[in-house]
Amino acid sequence: LPGRRIGRSFVWNVLSEILKPDETVVEGFVYCRSCLKVLKYCKGQTSNLVRHPCCKKIKEGQQLKTVTASDKNEAIERCTSWIIEDCRPFSAVQGSGFSKLVKFFIK
Repeated sequence: LPGRRIGRSFVWNVLSEILKPDETVVEGFVYCRSCLKVLKYCKGQTSNLVRHPCCKKIKEGQQLKTVTASDKNEAIERCTSWIIEDCRPFSAVQGSGFSKLVKFFIK
């Protein structure tokens, strides 16, 4: 879901507009870049968005870290080294538990 930050409120550190393939905005909705949940939104009103769990975790002035291609490549290299050096099966990094752990560290 591509999107962009809308306003000045800290909620826009985690929420974005929803853009259609033709780059037009889907009116009345935004999405959370952290959990990918879609939320109703009335332009200019963020009071309901502040109650979203992912927004509660973010304090004003704090930004989400953007994971770069370099970060992703380094993570893949480190996982590969861990699997090889510790003789782990590849399935160790394919489960939902591992995915949740990685998402926790990225926050």
